Amino acid sequence: METSTTTIDIATAANYQANAAVEELLKRDQGMFDSSEVLAMLDLIDTVVSLATDADPAKLADLAATSTTGRQKASSQPLLDAAGTKGGLLLDLWSGLESIR
Repeated sequence: METSTTTIDIATAANYQANAAVEELLKRDQGMFDSSEVLAMLDLIDTVVSLATDADPAKLADLAATSTTGRQKASSQPLLDAAGTKGGLLLDLWSGLESIR
């Protein structure tokens, strides 16, 4: 039996993986997030944006902009305040991922 993987399958898997990473950080207790964790999650988000061919272009642009803003913040400091990150960046990313499913 031969199976093939399509770009849509890969895009769906990437979205699922990125969503799981965002949700994992959202579930954490208050404290600080290591910026490298946030940057790794943003790499997943960027992969989702690059693979999403059927999504609304405006929603993709919003998600990409949110990722860029988060990357700038995380790149400039080793630790991120968990409460601030949860209250803004992570919720915006989660919402953006959900909107392009």
